[in-house]
Amino acid sequence: MRTLALVVPEYRTPEARGGGLAAVADFVVGAVSGPEVPADERWLVRIVAPRMYHRAAEHRSVFRPGSLVRGPVAQRRPGSDPEVWDVGTSMPEFEANRYRPRRALSELVNGCDAAVVVAGTPAIGAAMRDVTVPWVLKVATLVEEERAGRLAEARGLRGLLLRRATTSTARLDRAALQLPDAVVTLNDTMAARLRELTPRPVHLLPTGVDTGHFRPAGRWAADGPITMVSRLNDARKDVPTLLRAYALARTRHGLENPLVLAGRHDLPTEHRTLITELHLDEHVRVIASPSDAELAELLRATSVFALASREEGLGVVFLEAMASGLPVVTTATRGASYAVPAEAGQVIPFGPGLVDDLAAALADSVQNVPLAVERGEAARRHVLERFALPVAEHQWRTLLEAVAGGGAR
Repeated sequence: MRTLALVVPEYRTPEARGGGLAAVADFVVGAVSGPEVPADERWLVRIVAPRMYHRAAEHRSVFRPGSLVRGPVAQRRPGSDPEVWDVGTSMPEFEANRYRPRRALSELVNGCDAAVVVAGTPAIGAAMRDVTVPWVLKVATLVEEERAGRLAEARGLRGLLLRRATTSTARLDRAALQLPDAVVTLNDTMAARLRELTPRPVHLLPTGVDTGHFRPAGRWAADGPITMVSRLNDARKDVPTLLRAYALARTRHGLENPLVLAGRHDLPTEHRTLITELHLDEHVRVIASPSDAELAELLRATSVFALASREEGLGVVFLEAMASGLPVVTTATRGASYAVPAEAGQVIPFGPGLVDDLAAALADSVQNVPLAVERGEAARRHVLERFALPVAEHQWRTLLEAVAGGGAR
């Protein structure tokens, strides 16, 4: 049977603790090796996890004097199935070194028949320079866009260093885009941007959602919470804007539903302080790191899904919420604009009136019951038609067959 190398930075390491890349990687594993995959389309999978955390034990680093003689290493995680390899590099304290080719990585990947790199931005693809098997680079955005918010706020020496590192990584983004046999992204706007930067074919492929696990309740929960799901400590998710909009919806529009903030990591102290300043302590509940089962149950008990992100490549949480039959209120990121159709919710443009507009949309999405039910039903249909697992998995297997057969370029 053919073997697929799945290259995923920090795949389910203690430092990463899951996240969007791991979720996409798990989807690809299921798409090519799950029990429903026809025998002639199946692949064995080897996961290769380039370590990016600068203090990881696999690196050759000044923080580990013994490693200076030993060099970077690759270690297979005990008992992993599919097999997972953690691969270090030399001197990761310098960001550019994290994207250099790694001999152990190249050997592990070249021992397979094809590869998929799952990344947020393209730069890690530069580590595949010495790979000789066909491979696909899946990305969500470019580093300048991913860091736009941080760059705008960074000041002094820290800002200078961040800008220099971003400029260097942006060059790696562009170099990496020249290497794969095909590029995959998550929304049509980013696909158009990538086609300007690479001669390789750019494919718009979905990440599938389990519409059996994420399914509607028997009836829409009109009194249920407004729910946000994201990394709670990620500045790009802009939790403060959602909190201010929610507070305004309560005072100006009479919204009574509670707000739930759910996701990995902990809510930063400054966000908790803002909750108190807005007099929302009795109305906001934080759920840190819910399990998949807990998340599905939470969504079934929710009235509206809300997100105020500054940037989203696609946002699998949108798909999970819509699969659960929820109307959506969100900011007009590229991912939201692509994933959320008009009949399924409200996509609010950025601008000076963002908080006011979000507040009005949150209240309207709960208080207009017939419209909320209609939007939730439309959201579910949309996911079933375009993002259900069988649909998405088939598209990925078709691409991999083309790449492995030399027909992707």
